[in-house]
Amino acid sequence: MGLFDFLLPKERRVERLWNRAMAELESYDFDAALKTAGELERLRFSGSFEVEARALAGLERGEEAVAAVERGLAKVPENGRLWEQLGIQCSDLGRFDRAHEAFAKARACADAPELASIALNDALVWSRQGEPARAESTLASAPATRDVELASRIEALRAKSTLELGRAKEALARVDQWLASPAADDASIDSRTRALLLATRATALHATDIALELVYRAIDAALASDKSVPEAARLLRTLDGRRSAGARRWTLTLEGLWPAPSELVPRPRGIETIEAPLAFFATYVVIADSSEDALELCRRFEPPHVGRSLRVESSTDLGAAPNELLGVERALGGYTFMRLRSDP
Repeated sequence: MGLFDFLLPKERRVERLWNRAMAELESYDFDAALKTAGELERLRFSGSFEVEARALAGLERGEEAVAAVERGLAKVPENGRLWEQLGIQCSDLGRFDRAHEAFAKARACADAPELASIALNDALVWSRQGEPARAESTLASAPATRDVELASRIEALRAKSTLELGRAKEALARVDQWLASPAADDASIDSRTRALLLATRATALHATDIALELVYRAIDAALASDKSVPEAARLLRTLDGRRSAGARRWTLTLEGLWPAPSELVPRPRGIETIEAPLAFFATYVVIADSSEDALELCRRFEPPHVGRSLRVESSTDLGAAPNELLGVERALGGYTFMRLRSDP
């Protein structure tokens, strides 16, 4: 907190800390979010347990995340947001029955969170269980929401479920309807939500025997939005169709350089300094015969203007993957280094 924040009323301090925690979670600063959760808990704010759980999950400490929520529920057993958070964390750990139970508890609470949000997360569990029909019916019962991001996430999972049920043309129509809506131009839409919709569109196009050139364009649009959505990578591997008896699974950390800012980001008139990308790291899981082959398979996932600067910073051989489809299995994330540019 700020130097004199202790002078503020408790409600103002909680509000400031909550907003800070949300910003830290959104920027993947999970260690900082954990510290903020501790400050919120000292103020006896029940939302501290949600922040703690989300931060621990972000640090891949899923068991501790569940324990944090359960500790909160022991103190405030009628807190709907915590029941929903318990469902989310159990779903991520593959404890699907427990997740469904938690979402049912969340719905029953007097202070239940938005029911559309609960329906989405419950449907996601059904999707993970390989039950697209149950996912679709759960989403169909979701009430309307004014939250554009939430509505878009519901539409993304609904289109994906429809596609998995073999109704590719209907799924394609759903995505195209969303792309033609004002939501598609809304800056608040999360990049992963947009990428899932675009990847679903690419898969639906492939299923309807559309020209491959259009399918690849749709895949590239999904990757440009968010390369960490696995559906686009899975379709690329399927289309490539190559296998190798000697294939292995690799984790690759790549590094690359961006062009000079003058080549990439024109400085707006009247602006003395701007931030421009300098270099980046990106991590992938790839199936390939060698780390060199894996690097080549990753190139499609990075902007073309990084050129030949892309190289392997480190690689880990995770073991044999004989005759599995070659290609990027998933992108795990990355980091971009920025520099201040000040031109005369």
